[in-house]
Amino acid sequence: WIRGYLMSVPSVALFFAAGGWVGVSALAVVWVVSNFELEALNYLEHYGLIRVKDQPIDYRHNWDNNTLFTSWFFIEIGRQADHHDRGETHFWELENVGAPNTGWGYFTIFALALVPPIWHWYMRKRLATWDEKFATIEEKVIAARINKEVGYEGTSFDGDELSFPVEN
Repeated sequence: WIRGYLMSVPSVALFFAAGGWVGVSALAVVWVVSNFELEALNYLEHYGLIRVKDQPIDYRHNWDNNTLFTSWFFIEIGRQADHHDRGETHFWELENVGAPNTGWGYFTIFALALVPPIWHWYMRKRLATWDEKFATIEEKVIAARINKEVGYEGTSFDGDELSFPVEN
């Protein structure tokens, strides 16, 4: 981790040389905002999904988002499942692989996530659907325990398939 911080020293020096403490402050703001965005997207892309420890990550362990605006503004990162599976792939080559889908674009679900009661209301049925259609038997056992703990027990599967058809 120290190596990562040391790699930032030249950036700080350049911003200081160009703008003094105002330049360094601007750099700090960029770092904070970009880190917040990264963590927010990570939260949205994996919210509530379960994976048995030491089991491989599969397409179903990501919320994909294939809306047009998400593709344009977030450079196809909404195709999160394919990104995890084929990390070396150029963003314009990422495909819809039929992973669970959030149903709305990143801008909308980000706004929903900023209001936790609305976010939980929106995601509750999606998680019940994921449990029913995507989870393995072992994941269903874990999900049932967690759903009981958080009060989601009894949320019914609403028939939503959660994913767009896979493009051929």
